[in-house]
Amino acid sequence: LHASKLNMLHLHLTDSQSFPILLNDVNISNPNSKSIEILQLSKLAQQGSFSNQKIYTKADLMDLVEYAHIRGIEIVPELDMPAHSLSWGNAFQDVLINCSTTARAAQTPWN
Repeated sequence: LHASKLNMLHLHLTDSQSFPILLNDVNISNPNSKSIEILQLSKLAQQGSFSNQKIYTKADLMDLVEYAHIRGIEIVPELDMPAHSLSWGNAFQDVLINCSTTARAAQTPWN
C-alpha cells in the first residue's frame, strides 16, 4: 500500500464462513438472579474460524496497526453484521435461525 501511495486499508475481519478474531470473554451480571454469567466470546474464533491456526489475536491486530501506522497507513476494521454471521452458529447454536427455505422461496422471480 505504501509503495502505491495508498494510505487506508479497509480490513474485512469477518466473513460468513469464518470469525477469526479471538475476543476476550465477558462477565455479564444478571439482575434477576444476581449472578454473574460468562459470555464466552472466545468461542467465536475457537469454533467459528477456518482453523485454530487461522486466528487473529489482539496482539496480532495491534502489531498490524503499528506496522501500518509506521508507514502512514490507516486501518479501518470492518465486522459485518447481520449479514456475515453464519460462522457465529458454530459457537452459539441458538443465535441463528434457519430460514433458508423461506429465503429461497422469496428470491424466485415467479412468486
